Parts: sequence; C-alpha cells; structure tokens
Amino acid sequence: MTPNEITTEIAVQLYKELDDVFKLILFQRVGNWRSRLIRNSAERKPDELKSLYQTLYLPMEKKMVVPACVGTDIPGICPAAITKNKVPTPLRINSNLFFFVGSVDGSVQFSYGTTLLNDYLNTGKYSKDNVNYDWVDNRIIVEDKPNLPMIKVTGVFESPEEVAKMNCENGTGGCDFWNEEYPVPRDMAQQIVSYIVQEYKAIPANTDKQTDINQKLNN
Repeated sequence: MTPNEITTEIAVQLYKELDDVFKLILFQRVGNWRSRLIRNSAERKPDELKSLYQTLYLPMEKKMVVPACVGTDIPGICPAAITKNKVPTPLRINSNLFFFVGSVDGSVQFSYGTTLLNDYLNTGKYSKDNVNYDWVDNRIIVEDKPNLPMIKVTGVFESPEEVAKMNCENGTGGCDFWNEEYPVPRDMAQQIVSYIVQEYKAIPANTDKQTDINQKLNN
C-alpha cells in the first residue's frame, strides 16, 4: 500500500476522504505506529523484516578524520571516506544498525565497528582485506577506503520519506513517495489503519477533534 492509499482508507472511515491536509496530518501518526509495530515485530519475527528494508546509494567524500588511522600504532588525523550528508536514522534491530553496508554492486559487505575495534579486526591473519565502517553522528565513515565514491546501504529506517527524499536527490528514485509502495507489510498497514481509526473515534464528541488528534500526533 502507498501512503496515499493508507491515509485515504483511514480518512474514508472518518468521513474526511476529501481533506488532503487531514491526510497529511494522519500520515505522521502512520509513521509513529509503523515504528512501534516494527520494534515489536523485531523482537518476535526478525526474519520477516526484509519486507521493511529500503536501500540508499550514498555519495562519499574524502575527509581527514580523528582518529581514523587503521592498522597504525598511533591514532591521528587520517583520510577516510564519509557520507556527504547525514544518513536517515535507522531502527536498530537486534543490535544491528543496518542489514547491509558495502559496495554499490553488493559484492562486498563492510564490517561495523568503532575505530579501536577496527584496528583489532585488521590485525588478524585473514583480515587484511576487511573493509570496516563506523557510525558517527548519523554519518557512515569508511576508514580504510578514503577514495570510495559511493556506498550502498540497506536497512529499516525510522522515516521512510527521508530515505525516498535522499534517493530522489541522488537520482536513484523515490521522487513520488506519496504514491509509491510504503515499506510496511499489508497486514501491518491494516493494523495501523485500525489503531488510528480507533484512536480518533475514541475522542469525545464534544471536543475539537482536530485539536485532539494534533495533540495525539505529538505524543
């Protein structure tokens, strides 16, 4: 289902299907419920999360990072590849930030670790070909490939619309988010519709429903 279809289904049940502004407001609540249900699902059914994945192709730039001297005895200012823009916040699933971080063609998957851990990972007999990355302030840092032009990242994100916007800006799709498939299974989408309709109908008849729903959206 698309964001348009989900919010329209809710709005129809509330007799506001022609109110586009109301549907935009409802979509904030859709995102809140999605995040909550995903976290619950992650605890019970981790194998079902693949239907929630989105993929980003992120341009990188070379910067001097402290510390980023992989494989040296003395940490210091060293070159690293870092995402040009901040990455949309992932939903941490079973302690994993992302399902995949690696080469654009998907052939090489990078390993996650802090700088000190990466130093250790690169000292083993079979680890000289490892490519490691760190996650700092919503940016991905690839410490031993400073000239890397772009990476591929797949995961479950807090805000799917941010992912779509970034892909659109990078020329990799996502430019009609409102009418594209929303990363949520159909049964979960129906749960979201049901919960939001119940929330709205539970508002007492003598209150300002629009004000009340706006307050709910901020909780």
